[in-house]
Amino acid sequence: MKSFLIALSFLTTIPVRPNIESNNELAKSADSFMLVAHFKAIILALSSIISLYTMGRLPAAITVILMAELLSGGLHSDGLADTIDALGIKPQETPQKTREKRLTVLKDPATGAMGSLSLSIWALTCFAALATLSETSSLLTAAAIIAPIQAISAIKTCMYKSKPATHSLSSIFLPYKSPMIILDHIAAFITSTAALCFSFSLFVAAISATILSILTLTTSLIIKKNLTKKLGGINGDVLGATHQICFAISLLTLSAIDNLTK
Repeated sequence: MKSFLIALSFLTTIPVRPNIESNNELAKSADSFMLVAHFKAIILALSSIISLYTMGRLPAAITVILMAELLSGGLHSDGLADTIDALGIKPQETPQKTREKRLTVLKDPATGAMGSLSLSIWALTCFAALATLSETSSLLTAAAIIAPIQAISAIKTCMYKSKPATHSLSSIFLPYKSPMIILDHIAAFITSTAALCFSFSLFVAAISATILSILTLTTSLIIKKNLTKKLGGINGDVLGATHQICFAISLLTLSAIDNLTK
């Protein structure tokens, strides 16, 4: 229970203040990240249902995105913006200097033009994907459940056996080597399938969940490989970027599946 509360305090803005006695205790809380993702999914699902029946589909789509950001306190969005700004750095005289410049940008609290643009594109992409779903509460609610869970699954994949790019708070979690990562992926698949069963047959739901899981795994591995090469490792900003990218990809995938099965 304490591990869950530590993870909850780290990943969300929910006011819980567990007593963290050591960095090792904080590192072990990564095993509870998927539980926190399910907790967030429940809140997003309830928000989507309430807003859908009180305001309509488009306001409900906006509500899901806003609630996701409010729950995380913009933690993942900050990582996306910083990562895009860092990748936008022009090559320096040597690869080492380029890497050092990128790491400096990651530490800069200010958000550049590229970072701001990436946040706008992310928000519009998520809204467009949610807005094009069929006009049923079950599919919008399924999307609100699946996206945060698949996104955390992607983070765990990116963390697995990765070396830290910098010495920061996120480096406490790296490299992540717990076998819990297998259970996390299984949980993400089962939850995605269950959520889609309210909109599709069990066969279509299982196939859709498989596609989502494969896309999430592939995307996170690509990000991990490329940014480890560019930055010399993984840090919290990269994990945040991975979360947001896979969150959006999950919504786009659901929108595509919905259109193909109409």
